[in-house]
Amino acid sequence: MEQHVYDQFNQLEQQHWWFCARRKYLDQVIKTLQFKNDKPHQFCEIGSGTGGNLPMLCHYADVDAVEMNDDARNIIQQKQIAGVQNVLSGHLPDNMSLDKKYDAVFSLDVIEHVEDDKAALVQIKNYINEDGWLVTTVPAYQWLWSAHDEANHHKRRYTKADYCDLLESAGYDVVYASYFNTILFPLAVLERVFSQIKSSKENAQESVVKLPGKLINSIFTFLFGLESNWAGKLRMPFGLSVVVVAKVK
Repeated sequence: MEQHVYDQFNQLEQQHWWFCARRKYLDQVIKTLQFKNDKPHQFCEIGSGTGGNLPMLCHYADVDAVEMNDDARNIIQQKQIAGVQNVLSGHLPDNMSLDKKYDAVFSLDVIEHVEDDKAALVQIKNYINEDGWLVTTVPAYQWLWSAHDEANHHKRRYTKADYCDLLESAGYDVVYASYFNTILFPLAVLERVFSQIKSSKENAQESVVKLPGKLINSIFTFLFGLESNWAGKLRMPFGLSVVVVAKVK
């Protein structure tokens, strides 16, 4: 993608209901993590995109950002986010530039982009301190596959059970796992069914995420945001995404 595409994505991350409510949800998940050592903690986000999650992560720790795309890294650097220590080039599983370990590593909607997902998760273990954490999210349910997944170069979607099994096989102990974006799940299923009826082969260009109208965006932000009340505590039986908190075995 070209620079202007990342510029547009950067604006979307600040306003779109999905990004805003997901950050609120993950913020609560982070609050459930317990660390043996006192601050300052060291966090790393692998696959930072244009840096939408970094200000939130910097509330808790000094943060290193890893991103494969040059244009996205430039946007992060231009933001000059307080608490971001390094903005590094890297690509899972075998082209990482990290040379230290962290109290928590975040891989948020990244693993589904990697051809060898197990190898990526095994590689991430090298960057997690003893008693450190992995916080990771992926899209749920292969049967929800759509042109949106194609446009975003996803390789797969996961059930919670399958993703937990993958993490266990990669050498992690799962501490907490849940579906999330549950409240809006029925609407999403209806939208996918309608799209399939409307067109058996949806144009990938039309599947790119766009900012909805102000009222809809506010309503969806509020509804998804309600889930932060139980994030990291309750385990929801279904949802559009999977979140897992894990430790290295």
